[in-house]
Amino acid sequence: MKLALGLALTLLSLTPARAQPDPLAAAAAPPGAYQLDATRSRLVARVRVGFWRYALRFHGLSGRFAYNPESWRATQVAIVVDPHSAEAAADGGSVAGMFEPDRFPQIRFASTRVVPDGAGRGELAGQLTLHGVTRPVTFAFAFHGAQAANAGARLRFTGTGRIRRSDFRMGGGIFSGDDVDLTFAVEFAKAPPSAESFDGKFAARAAPGSISAATGRESSTVR
Repeated sequence: MKLALGLALTLLSLTPARAQPDPLAAAAAPPGAYQLDATRSRLVARVRVGFWRYALRFHGLSGRFAYNPESWRATQVAIVVDPHSAEAAADGGSVAGMFEPDRFPQIRFASTRVVPDGAGRGELAGQLTLHGVTRPVTFAFAFHGAQAANAGARLRFTGTGRIRRSDFRMGGGIFSGDDVDLTFAVEFAKAPPSAESFDGKFAARAAPGSISAATGRESSTVR
């Protein structure tokens, strides 16, 4: 399933980005393993219920990023989201309940392909495990600059995409829309030498008991 690409993103709590990110600025950051900085990263899910759109903001993110400045296509990303970390407006509790965090305590994404467009933007494809179902998804992403190694190497990205609630067997009332718009703003910091234990070839494990949409069988690994 290829996601319909959403609209432009706000950087949320991240440092404001330039209007036209310079893709060559990434060369300021060294290659290797990076860790997601949860204090400067957010995922937002928006769902329509009746006449209203509700936003859920997830703050419990973790992940790793294998960065190769010689080839963006060799880049790999794995991110885990804690659905218990969702924050909603006082009247948005039913939307948060669609994720059933007690039954499905993790949302996972593992990239399979990165296709840059040469202008600091591109497509990020991968496997999303949500609500016990694993399906292929594609996000539009934008690169928002790098911080040089001598200042503590960091890389910043935003992205957007759309999934269908029914594809992931998520519940909801008769007035709940099927589309779920996802936007993210993430920042990765260079991992310490003790964490540089992989060569960029890593996979994120799907949540135990998750079901692959392609096979209908339980999945243990997303590759």
